[in-house]
Amino acid sequence: MIEPGIDRDAEITSLYNRGKERQEIAVELGLTPRYITNRLTKLRRWGWLTRESRRNQSRLINSELRVYISRGMEEREILNPTGLTPEELHERLDIMEKNEHKYNRAKCRRHAS
Repeated sequence: MIEPGIDRDAEITSLYNRGKERQEIAVELGLTPRYITNRLTKLRRWGWLTRESRRNQSRLINSELRVYISRGMEEREILNPTGLTPEELHERLDIMEKNEHKYNRAKCRRHAS
């Protein structure tokens, strides 16, 4: 709970936009991570945050990867535009493949019912 007369939104916004994560902001400002999460949700809704959430960044990169793969690009061609290391690329592709299998199995079960 925020104390009356204390507004930390400007500090939270600045730290988040500079790349700090929720936990780091909470420690630095002496607030709970839950409070920071709640404020970030509101700040994002108000348009104060210039940096995408990690989840959105990850979704964007995965979407890019799908496009590059569908074009038949090779690993070395994909690394430059995405900024991923070979290890990160392989990890993402493995996760995407597992998720695709889960999605397809669930889809088959729905149609079989």
